[in-house]
Amino acid sequence: MTRNAYQVIKHFAATAGGPLEFVEHRPEPWAIPMSCFQNVRQKVSRDGGTGLSGWYFLMRHSREYGDYLVATHHGIWQTPGSPLIDITPFHEHPGHQPLIQGRRVIFLADSNSKPIVIGDQLVPQPSQFVPLNYSRKLADYLAKLSRKEVSIFEENCEIARQNP
Repeated sequence: MTRNAYQVIKHFAATAGGPLEFVEHRPEPWAIPMSCFQNVRQKVSRDGGTGLSGWYFLMRHSREYGDYLVATHHGIWQTPGSPLIDITPFHEHPGHQPLIQGRRVIFLADSNSKPIVIGDQLVPQPSQFVPLNYSRKLADYLAKLSRKEVSIFEENCEIARQNP
């Protein structure tokens, strides 16, 4: 992770109002990649504790537009008096793995970012896109990605409503 990326993440954290933390990645053997909220729900059911919503960050590069971050809605597990733990295994493709420092995931807790509950399903909030360097071309590209992400989110909510 570049120094600039970390500074942008810190700025994003300041605007979101939550603490930026380095969370231990300790995946459960039964957990499913990219299903963090369902994994946390199952972990709480098995072992107690609670879930905490927030964001982790992916680094992206576009040859045409430049570098940017993707703040991805994510859930982690916690127990009173214990450190926060990310129990969800990373996706096998490196492009879908969060920024880490050592074995710790950079995580922004955000109590306002809970998943949408529809029936028994948990629908993550849309990802957010953050430029590492400003250009009009990159800003327009990220706005387009954001619109597409919101559209996917709305489709996922509709699918959940139809299949409770």
